[in-house]
Amino acid sequence: MTINYVTDWSVAKAVLNAMKATVADFLCDEIFMNYGSSRELLSDNDMNFLSHVVAYYLKKLETQHRTMTFYYFCTNEKIENLNEMLSFMLTKYLMNKLTQLWNEYLLQALFAT
Repeated sequence: MTINYVTDWSVAKAVLNAMKATVADFLCDEIFMNYGSSRELLSDNDMNFLSHVVAYYLKKLETQHRTMTFYYFCTNEKIENLNEMLSFMLTKYLMNKLTQLWNEYLLQALFAT
């Protein structure tokens, strides 16, 4: 999941894993190919964002990568609020349905935000 901090436009995709190559593919296919490269990428300190694959890709695009601290909520407030809202909406969408179907409702919930 990603969010543009200027426009508040968000993009999310259900993936099978959060491996380094999957994160790089998500950034490439869902973000940079659709919206163009950005000057800066702000992410958490998770290892899949700090991998050599992502670093190499961002270097090729001339995108500066910055990381945020875990304990400072103001830095990642927008994405945390979006996570909370999507979680709440998916819970409502999946009432009396199999919870394994959450990925089928992700885009609807994202559109409604």
